[in-house]
Amino acid sequence: MKKYKLLIKQKGLKISWIADQLGISQPTLSMYLNNKREMPYEVEQRLKKILL
Repeated sequence: MKKYKLLIKQKGLKISWIADQLGISQPTLSMYLNNKREMPYEVEQRLKKILL
């Protein structure tokens, strides 16, 4: 998930904004990005659309 964290930082996006766009909480997104929880496939696909 480091690739996503890097893209978020490069694009200057906020975790809270991305979480809102994904329909999940900011702590949940942080857990996904820090490999504390496995990111569901659907969430990962939506995250890719936001970042690319």
